[in-house]
Amino acid sequence: MARITILAMIACMACTPKEVTSSFEPTETNSPPSATINSPYPGEEIANGALFVAWGEATDNEDLPEDLRVSWLIAGEERCSPSAPTEGEGRTRCDVSFSFDKQSITFRVEDSAGDTAEQTVDIRLVENTGPTVTITSPTPDQRYRINDLINFEGTVSDGEDSPEGLQVWWESDVEGVLDDLGLTVMSDGRVTGTGTLTLGTHILRLLALDTSGRESNASIVIEVVQMAIPPEIEIISPTDGEQFEVGSTINFEAQISDEMTPTEELQVEWRSSIEAGILSIDGATEDNTVQFSTNALALGEHVITLTVTDDDGDRAQKSTMIEVVDHPVESDPTDTGTATESSDSDDAGSGT
Repeated sequence: MARITILAMIACMACTPKEVTSSFEPTETNSPPSATINSPYPGEEIANGALFVAWGEATDNEDLPEDLRVSWLIAGEERCSPSAPTEGEGRTRCDVSFSFDKQSITFRVEDSAGDTAEQTVDIRLVENTGPTVTITSPTPDQRYRINDLINFEGTVSDGEDSPEGLQVWWESDVEGVLDDLGLTVMSDGRVTGTGTLTLGTHILRLLALDTSGRESNASIVIEVVQMAIPPEIEIISPTDGEQFEVGSTINFEAQISDEMTPTEELQVEWRSSIEAGILSIDGATEDNTVQFSTNALALGEHVITLTVTDDDGDRAQKSTMIEVVDHPVESDPTDTGTATESSDSDDAGSGT
């Protein structure tokens, strides 16, 4: 019996082995996405209520960036709802603001398989400050013509917002908001614009509003007057047609004024129709008087012209004619004595 069993085992070992197959197939596993907050950084100081631009980056091993869905939450409250990343290569932004009861931000990423990842950053909130505003042009109490193109210039800055992030505008108490200045706010905080104003006294304000709603302003007062008017001139002496002996001293005097230019800043020029060059350029005194003297005028009839020019380039002229003669100037004769006659009767003797 044992011998038969051994033979059977030998015969079985010579049999052809059968191929064994399996129906098991491994399943693919999905890796979750990655969520990274680039800004703010942990513990960053951010102003209460100020606009803050949060930045993050979403990546996934299986999905393209545009197939991901990203969202932002402030203290658990959704601020930017799920959407594809706003920038290329998975970078995304969300404009947010913080308050003292909401000092954390969460960036969440979900892939096409429904797997999610998120990162939370705690920030430190500080009190907000309003913008700083200065006016550099126009200058206080300056006067302009109604047709003058005025430069509106100033500077703005803020502890939390960039200058371009501020709302900036000019106002006049006469005209309201000045919308036609072509206002430009530069990255260094300079504010520029040009325009005209209506007739009258204006209180001008440059205002700036930051993203937290805090507003600041600076103000000045300027005056806008009528169109340019030339200076006024009145020649006091010499009078028209007056004669002078050659070599005698002649005194010239006039009163001048201007509505805009201070009298002492007016340009003065005396000339003669006969003499070459300028007779005098002496400016006005405090009482608006211009004067000079000369004894060097040549013989003949002189048309003496006074020209006055203001800061606007407007000028006025007045003239008087005098005559320089080579003989003493005659004055009106005055009879101061009584004529006497000799009498022959005094010399006649009485005959004896």
